[in-house]
Amino acid sequence: MTEQVKQPDFFSELTRELRQAGTDLGTLWRGGGISLRNWLRQARHTQLDYVVLPLGGPLPERADPPRGFIERQLPLPAPPLSMEVVNGRLRAIADANNVKGVVFIFQGFSAGLGTLQNVRRAISRLREAGKEVIVYTPYLDMAHYYVATAADKIIAPPGVQFEVLGLRMEAIFLKDALAKVGIEMDVVQISPYKTALNTLGQAAMTPEEEEQLTWLLEDRYDMLTADMADGRCLSQGDMQSLIDRAPLFAEEALAEGLIDAIAYEDELAYLLAGERESQS
Repeated sequence: MTEQVKQPDFFSELTRELRQAGTDLGTLWRGGGISLRNWLRQARHTQLDYVVLPLGGPLPERADPPRGFIERQLPLPAPPLSMEVVNGRLRAIADANNVKGVVFIFQGFSAGLGTLQNVRRAISRLREAGKEVIVYTPYLDMAHYYVATAADKIIAPPGVQFEVLGLRMEAIFLKDALAKVGIEMDVVQISPYKTALNTLGQAAMTPEEEEQLTWLLEDRYDMLTADMADGRCLSQGDMQSLIDRAPLFAEEALAEGLIDAIAYEDELAYLLAGERESQS
């Protein structure tokens, strides 16, 4: 039996290449327009004060491939903002002499700890470049507050609560559930600390697994509270004491130095303008 190899259709390939060329040209055109406007602002010595950047979502490392023509016509949600794009924007801001700083508007993170650490380091690099960084966040839980403490100032809306409540872990054990359907997992465990298959071979957490998870939580908690305390110019002990007292109302968080101001998002421009006038 002879296998026939299907040759690529010439017109389909041409259409695909033209579509990609159109996407690349559109991106280049938009980028050129932005560069031209920025050059004109710099030539006129226009001071931009703060660049406002919404930030949230899963924040994947790399941006999605450009969407084709048909995809752009559909009512699809916008692709998630990537760390690649965020870092590129922040590098451009760091190099801009006519920009005073950045106002980040947190819109809800769904990223893991590694990504949040990357965001925090990006904010720190921006500050090292001499830019002022302000975070406006309607969330004061562990994830958002950890990132926010890398900034110069934290602003939260009225009614928000400081809800950094510590860390927790959950484990699922299926031995008893599997037994009800006649399934039993045969696990050969060479060490009580080899707990990868405890989910299927145990009915409850073993002392060794609890010891490991406790160590991991304590180590991570120590790292997080140390970074947050350093960002807010507090001792680590004071930061941990405030976490033990949580939840705290916004006014209490302000009094304890956990945040710098209370305002609604539409009041940010007036708040920052007032600070600039008082400094001048």
